[in-house]
Amino acid sequence: LFIGLGLGGAGSLIRFCTRFTDEVFNALLSLNFIYEAVSSMRRNFVEADPSNLTMPFVSLSIAWGTWFLTARTAAFEYSRFFNQKVRTFVKDFGPVSVFVAMSLLNMQRA
Repeated sequence: LFIGLGLGGAGSLIRFCTRFTDEVFNALLSLNFIYEAVSSMRRNFVEADPSNLTMPFVSLSIAWGTWFLTARTAAFEYSRFFNQKVRTFVKDFGPVSVFVAMSLLNMQRA
């Protein structure tokens, strides 16, 4: 079947299938990360001791802080502060720095 499709010129139709492949893949990957994060937060609250919800709220705070700081550093390019080179640098490397900082904060023991 595939040999017949190949010989029949069906390979030229692939351009219609791959036009948005990258965007669809990125959307599915993003949805997977969001689902895993939400299920992890839910699991933290379900498995926590009802009399002590400190750790679920700490993890929720770290997750919210990561999202907020990442959004702020990504939007820093349109700020009025500093010159364009510094703003672009912060926009490019700020989100990664936030992930690393929040991961290190999460690894801290009380």
